[in-house]
Amino acid sequence: MSKYSRIFFIVLDRRIESKKDLVFNVNFFYLKKYKSKTFNFSYVNEPFFRGTVLFGLDFKNRIRPLNFNKIEKDGKITQINPHIFKTFLLSEKNKFIAFSSQSPFENFTPINEMLKNFNFDKSRIINLTFCKTCLDNNKFTILNENFQIKSIRNQILCSECAYNIIFKEAKHRGLITHDKINTKLKNFFTHMILKFQDVRKVLTAFQADFNPVTNREITLYDIEKKNPVNKKYLTQKIEDLMIPQVLKTALKKSKIDFLLPIQAISVENGLLLEKTNQLIIAPTSGGKTLVAELAGISKVLKDRNNKMLYLVPIIALANLRTSEFKEKYKLLNLKILRKIGESLFEKQEKIDRNLINADIIVATYEAIDYILRSGNNSIIGNFGTIIVDEVQTLIDSERGYLLDGFIARLKVLFKDAQFLYLSATLGEPKLLAEKLGCKLVMYNNRPVPIERHLLLCLNESQKIKQISKLVKAAFFRKSIYGFKGQSIVFTNTRRKCEQITSNLLERGIKISSYHSGLTNEERKIIEEDFRHQRISGVVATAALAAGVDLPAIQVIFESLAMGIKWLTVAE
Repeated sequence: MSKYSRIFFIVLDRRIESKKDLVFNVNFFYLKKYKSKTFNFSYVNEPFFRGTVLFGLDFKNRIRPLNFNKIEKDGKITQINPHIFKTFLLSEKNKFIAFSSQSPFENFTPINEMLKNFNFDKSRIINLTFCKTCLDNNKFTILNENFQIKSIRNQILCSECAYNIIFKEAKHRGLITHDKINTKLKNFFTHMILKFQDVRKVLTAFQADFNPVTNREITLYDIEKKNPVNKKYLTQKIEDLMIPQVLKTALKKSKIDFLLPIQAISVENGLLLEKTNQLIIAPTSGGKTLVAELAGISKVLKDRNNKMLYLVPIIALANLRTSEFKEKYKLLNLKILRKIGESLFEKQEKIDRNLINADIIVATYEAIDYILRSGNNSIIGNFGTIIVDEVQTLIDSERGYLLDGFIARLKVLFKDAQFLYLSATLGEPKLLAEKLGCKLVMYNNRPVPIERHLLLCLNESQKIKQISKLVKAAFFRKSIYGFKGQSIVFTNTRRKCEQITSNLLERGIKISSYHSGLTNEERKIIEEDFRHQRISGVVATAALAAGVDLPAIQVIFESLAMGIKWLTVAE
């Protein structure tokens, strides 16, 4: 064993099998960086020397290394003069000695006596924690306090070894069927491991009797918190806006006296005065729709020839917006028309007359696109404001290119119109704003913090059991205003929607199915039941998500799919 020019440190760990003799594993590690003042260091985690040392009393009754062995890469043992160990121990290149914290402190008492006898600086003696599983596999992973994971047997592990235990257990219980795991699920497991630093606690989530209501800290993935907002976006009054007085009166009657932040930001960016085209991105319930109303209805009231066109991707959302506008603006005597496709029961002349006379048209993309493609754009008149809601449809692989072409046709036909694009979320907002030729207006803060939880279920039966617990618990809780907590459960097919509803009803939960197969009258009854808290929630298809505007405290995704396709982050 020759001398080394590089700085290093030595780690000693008591061999468990040698109960009587003072036999220690000894490993030498090269240091990459070392700062003595702050004691920060980085190292090469593969030791350049592995061996064992036997300590005992010499002829002067002093603790000294009596036997020193090197363990070769092939496992063979080579004896080395024990005085060489002392030489390296006291070398100036040896920056510190580390005792493995996995060994009881008293095991190192004789070694401390020896080092004291050698006049070894106490400040250079430290304790390090290594991953036990890694040590058993001749790997050396030093763990700081934040990365020490307690195993089932109370041994200290690294997060990677703890993850391997979790993965094997999940596979054994049938939660995972393949050797490869989805990256996001792996990240969730790692998140839980680092959060609790206890393998046993993480494994409780896999138990058949696991209760998500009483173990919310285990299922919690993250919290989207409410961040501080500039005060100027919280104090802007409706009364101070440059809009017709009758519109101010209508809004105040709806108890809207102040703008929400996204609305104030939009106005600041020229919504009303410069009539700028805008891509408006804000969370659900952030107030995007009113941005469109402020611009569109103001123009209609000033000039009935500057009509407002509000475009949506699905019929349910067209129904919702139409009823909202009619209720909110009934004092303004505006003609509000819904257009969702060709009617089989009305004469074409009547449809055309209604369209040309309408002040506000709420329509599906396809309904207006059909009119434009047919060359009948004269029947819809001129638009001063065109709003494209749920514009994230542009990134949809099936409908995106159709919407892209539709928007292009609208821009050609209505060059003077103000275009407003609304979305709750988008991956590349700046890029899309450039493509659409508009100003990006963005507000990411949610009105209230949102907790996201992930529950692992072995089968469909356990899913229903967990959904039942969650819906019951939410409805049992009351807000400070006396309102019960209601839930929306999303699934991927109409059949599953009815099936889940049936299963929950059997468990004594008052809940209704809410999907596109219902008539408008049936939907209104369910919406009224929900708003008057006669039911604890609804089970809806994900395809109808854009048309569900019910004040729920809890949203449960029974399936992360829409039909046979997985939901995207934007969806």
